[in-house]
Amino acid sequence: MNGPKNEELYGKTLGIVGCGSIGLAVAERAKAFGMRIVAVNRTHRVPPAFIDRWLPLGALDQELSEFDYIVVAAALAPQTEKLIGGRQFALMKRSAVLVNVGRGAVIDEDALYEALKTRRVDGQENPLVITEVNKLYEVTRYVSTTNHMWSGFNLLANLKFWDGLPADVQEVVQRNVKKYVAMQRAYTDNLNRELKDKLAARGLIFNTADVATFRTKLGEGFYQRWKKAFGQTAWSLLEREVGKLG
Repeated sequence: MNGPKNEELYGKTLGIVGCGSIGLAVAERAKAFGMRIVAVNRTHRVPPAFIDRWLPLGALDQELSEFDYIVVAAALAPQTEKLIGGRQFALMKRSAVLVNVGRGAVIDEDALYEALKTRRVDGQENPLVITEVNKLYEVTRYVSTTNHMWSGFNLLANLKFWDGLPADVQEVVQRNVKKYVAMQRAYTDNLNRELKDKLAARGLIFNTADVATFRTKLGEGFYQRWKKAFGQTAWSLLEREVGKLG
């Protein structure tokens, strides 16, 4: 952020670029705060009730000036590489906040630097390592942290194939996954702490997001739906890390 952000989300317009499972999950959460949701996607589908408008990707530029917040959740493809560049930043509100939860290459990082420098946009979201590597600390001052991380470690397996593996092979896989996921999480956590200290020494001002009120706003119904979708085992692992949800 170039300045402290303290405003109600109620009544603000959120543009979501890329409405797969992640984009839709963001939209559902944002709707709980009374935001107006506009989805921009490469393919058309019947939108769920919490989407106010569903637009094709080609309509993005003409809609950007309406968005108070922009969440980019698009997959990386020839049509989406550097989708958000200098032209798009120029079309945004000067108070707009950009959040990228998709692939990094969807955002033109040089254009992002320039947009922050010239105050074309008010803020952006990225891991601290992106702020460091792309020298975004030169053009921004305030950082709000949520203290969550993407583990970066994914294990995908065909259930039928997995069930056909001998028990001793399954045990070897599970043991190593547990070991190396823990190592990677520890590495990432330590890196973030080091980067926070380093960036603070450069003059950035940090604050921590209030997740408790956010959870309260979502309500028990939201968490119960996702608990059912994830299953008891995955949900228990999540709550072990973040505390009771719902």
